[in-house]
Parts: sequence; C-alpha cells; structure tokens
Amino acid sequence: MPRRVAPRPASAQAWSTIRATPASPVDYQVAKTRDDIRDGRRAGQLSKAEARELHRENARVGALAGRYAEGGTTEPERAFTQGAAEAVHGIVVAKRSRSKP
Repeated sequence: MPRRVAPRPASAQAWSTIRATPASPVDYQVAKTRDDIRDGRRAGQLSKAEARELHRENARVGALAGRYAEGGTTEPERAFTQGAAEAVHGIVVAKRSRSKP
C-alpha cells in the first residue's frame, strides 16, 4: 500500500520577501531609476512635472530594451540601451542633488 503524506498547512511554508532580480542590466537600471524618481518626488527633490517627464523617458528606454530583446539583443543594441539607461539615471541623480535656491 502506498504511503500517504499529509499536506502541510500554509503557515508552515516558507515565503520569501526578496524581489525577483530583473533579467538584464538594462532592466535593473530602469527599475532602479524608477525607484529613484519615486524617492526624489517623495523627498521633494523633484517637482511633479520633472518626475513625470523622467518617468516617461525611463519608460521609453525600458520599452526600447524590450523591443530589442524580442528578437535577441545584439551587442550594439545592448550597449546603446545600457548607455541610454545610465544617461537617464544620471539625469535623475543630478536633478535630485541640485541645491534649491
């Protein structure tokens, strides 16, 4: 006769709170930039209009990386999207760190 194993209650299961890591460095940079924009807005370092424009530009980079990835990313495409993601992040950092008059 086969041995039966009783199911464990849900409370006995381990749950992880660790976020899944993005698939590529560009995805990571886009996610980090999105978080930095949100944090800058909450801290009063970015105006609503600045945050909106930065979110749009960051989304454009993410969408471009996604389109490139659909057919397999070539090295020039990867380098271009990585550079674009780093440029947007640099703009966010600069706007957040500027001194207010």
